[in-house]
Amino acid sequence: MIHPCDTFVHAGAVRAVMGGVDCHLQTFVQNGYLTLVGGEIFQRGLTVLLTLFVAGIGYRLLWAPEGVRVSEGPKAALKIGIVLALTANWALFDHLVVQVATRGPIEIFQSLSSGTAQERRDTADPVGRLQLAFDQLSTDAEAFANPQPKTAFPAQSAPQPINPAQPPATLSPPPAAQGKAMIAATSLSIGAGALLLFQAGFISALTLMLDLICAVGPIFILLLLFRETRSFFQSWVRSIATLSLAIAGAWTIASLLTTVLDPWLVELARTREAEDLSPDPAMTASVIVLIFALVQMANIGLSILIGFGVKADFSQLAMGSGGLDRAGGSFRSVNAPSAARTGQLADHLQRTFARGGAEGSRDIRPAMGSARLSYSLERPSLAGAAGPSSPKAPRSELSRFKTDRGAPA
Repeated sequence: MIHPCDTFVHAGAVRAVMGGVDCHLQTFVQNGYLTLVGGEIFQRGLTVLLTLFVAGIGYRLLWAPEGVRVSEGPKAALKIGIVLALTANWALFDHLVVQVATRGPIEIFQSLSSGTAQERRDTADPVGRLQLAFDQLSTDAEAFANPQPKTAFPAQSAPQPINPAQPPATLSPPPAAQGKAMIAATSLSIGAGALLLFQAGFISALTLMLDLICAVGPIFILLLLFRETRSFFQSWVRSIATLSLAIAGAWTIASLLTTVLDPWLVELARTREAEDLSPDPAMTASVIVLIFALVQMANIGLSILIGFGVKADFSQLAMGSGGLDRAGGSFRSVNAPSAARTGQLADHLQRTFARGGAEGSRDIRPAMGSARLSYSLERPSLAGAAGPSSPKAPRSELSRFKTDRGAPA
């Protein structure tokens, strides 16, 4: 029985690498997901984790060690629904995770490259354009390595009969031209290999890593349930986003390479058909391919840096309920006066009243501060009427306090 992926064997080097890898990876991800989710170990682990999650919710509702919010109920139900939906249905997991991760970069690339009608036609088959560029570079390298000698007929004063036994003489190029031709052939061969490795190979390698991460997705989806293991799920999502961004950038760079390389390939094809090979277009085309190979490696590093940059911001935005509780507690501790602060304020006001009434009475003690302070706060008009310039205002207030408590005025 012929496997469907075997049809890429005779489709060309670029199509065989990219198409064959993608075809086998799709089958691998589906079989890996079904084997992992259908296994007994995974099912037992899912049951245990869901039981612990529901038991934790019940414990918090019963004892409320950290306080319980009404909004936590829908969040818990949403988590359980996401976990059960993505770990029990391959079709849903394929559409929401695998297809978004693998087809998303292509959509981003096509949206970035959409312009004129010609550009839209070029982006419709980027693999075909890479295959055509690789074939042209390989053919030109072979033409420079095995140049066709030109036939020369010597000048004759009188027409001579043609002797079939003696073939016409051939003109071989000079040694300098032969050296340049060999250099051009080597550079074109290196350019073709660089295009196959750094364009088609890099995209296939990134797609391979992306599909492998998607295949083990059910394990990380289970870790979404608990706050302590939620960071693993966030790292899994972040890895998928980073690889998707890298693949989108790789497709864009590969498309830009074929666009820039087209005029030089046309010139090389023209000189090859005219049997007038020139090494200058060949060297230029090879240098362009090598430059874009360096850009492709820089794209990988830039995508990794962006992934690490998103990590810090995402961790701050995705704080758990504990982090929000701590932040809320800090806010309340800053804005709300504490009990110690209130006691210090009462003691300060008590000492102020005591110093003001020391001339009229010697038995004023700090223990009577609570009753006097409450009475003073309830009658602010007395202090305002007395004014700061009246030295006997505190004595009259103390007299009223003593009268209210039964002491002689």
